[in-house]
Amino acid sequence: LPSFRRKFLAQVRFSKDNTSGIGHIVFDNESGKNALTGRMFTQLEDIVNELEAWKTGRVVIVQGAKGSFCSGGDLRMMKKVANPVDGYMMNRYMGGILRKLRSTEVITVARVEGYALGGGSELAMACDLRALHENAKIGYVQSKIAVTPGWGTASRLFKTVGRERALEMLALGTILTANEAKQIGLSNIVFADDKQFDSWIAQFTKIDLGAMRSAKKLAIGCDMDADSERKEAIEREVFVGTWGSPSHLKALSAGKKMK
Repeated sequence: LPSFRRKFLAQVRFSKDNTSGIGHIVFDNESGKNALTGRMFTQLEDIVNELEAWKTGRVVIVQGAKGSFCSGGDLRMMKKVANPVDGYMMNRYMGGILRKLRSTEVITVARVEGYALGGGSELAMACDLRALHENAKIGYVQSKIAVTPGWGTASRLFKTVGRERALEMLALGTILTANEAKQIGLSNIVFADDKQFDSWIAQFTKIDLGAMRSAKKLAIGCDMDADSERKEAIEREVFVGTWGSPSHLKALSAGKKMK
């Protein structure tokens, strides 16, 4: 397909089954391994609003189309907003969407196949749980294009894997295999095929709906500590200080890969 047609085909799809309480959010952008465009940002926002109103939902599986999770932000879009002012606006907008996703009473599960890098890894981190295919890789590799995570990921990563390990990962842009991610608590399960993944997900359909959603409320409460807003403000300030810097612009101009 011509590139202009692929651009408009890039989308985020949502489906739900009220009987099982299982939903699916699928990122589909064939031109860039499911890279996120501005249009996909707004579609995700609409889906999150719909999730908030879904009172019979149990689990939502967040995944990419065609065997790849998400390679981060679309390079063409990133070049257009590569300045501190637009970076600040993107940080507030996308960070707010992911915060809202994490605060819904439905348990969100990132099903990671292929690569989850940069913004893709931030999307996975915003989910409550992560399931990685045995051949998948995940990396917070923003340092390789001279920036830091910008969608609220840093504090979640530090809390999940610990200060020392998270700092090393962010500074070096480390890419982890599925088993490495499981060993440090970044992945809840490593699965080999659909059958194994579906069997794991099926467990969430066998528990009382009220108990499931109450457990998620407890998790939401843990996220809302007294310092959460201050941490987000610091992360935003650091991100804006790197976004659109000479080193960042040079990396974008070179079309530098993050892996």
